[in-house]
Amino acid sequence: MKMMKVLTLIACIGVLASAVFAAEDDKDNEGGKMDNIKTMDQAWKAAMEQFGDEQDDAKKAMDFYKDNFPEKIKYLEKELRDDPEEVVDELSEDLEECSEMLELKVDNPEEFRKRLEYMRLEVKTDLTGEKIQDLKDEDAAKNKDEIEKLSKELKEELGKLFDMKLQREKEELKNLEQDIEKLRQHIKQREVNKDKIIERKFNELIGVDEDLEF
Repeated sequence: MKMMKVLTLIACIGVLASAVFAAEDDKDNEGGKMDNIKTMDQAWKAAMEQFGDEQDDAKKAMDFYKDNFPEKIKYLEKELRDDPEEVVDELSEDLEECSEMLELKVDNPEEFRKRLEYMRLEVKTDLTGEKIQDLKDEDAAKNKDEIEKLSKELKEELGKLFDMKLQREKEELKNLEQDIEKLRQHIKQREVNKDKIIERKFNELIGVDEDLEF
């Protein structure tokens, strides 16, 4: 009996080890695949694979991305040389968000407009921050004036971004309060009609038709 337990344990360890090695091989293969990505066209193609057979939707999301965030794409083109995997991951996330935005454009045009404005400003602040970091890495003393100028712009942009986000949160709160009030009224109505509701459910369960005519 002990021998059987030992053999079973060894078998389990073997299965687990195989799974671990397989996962590592997949990760290595994925890494190797990303190393082969040298151009933005290749990065776009890799990012669009998440859409599977829905490549028409992927193309629409990509066109939307290119139309609205050209500066972000220029930044990713520069980053592609150093970290293609990070670029593909970022493109994948952005394409997914762009696809959701296209759905929102149909369902709620006004909300779409507000969110697109927010997204554009958010991307702008991210890129401004990256520019400041690059200038510091290049030569902080030499680029002091440009850094100060961009820093001032960044603070102003962040202020606008904060106000936009705060306004959106206030609107969400207002909608929640309206929903709560509707639920409160619903509960009151149920309390008032408790006996009728119970009687109707009772008749339903015992098979009595309340609509029987005399």
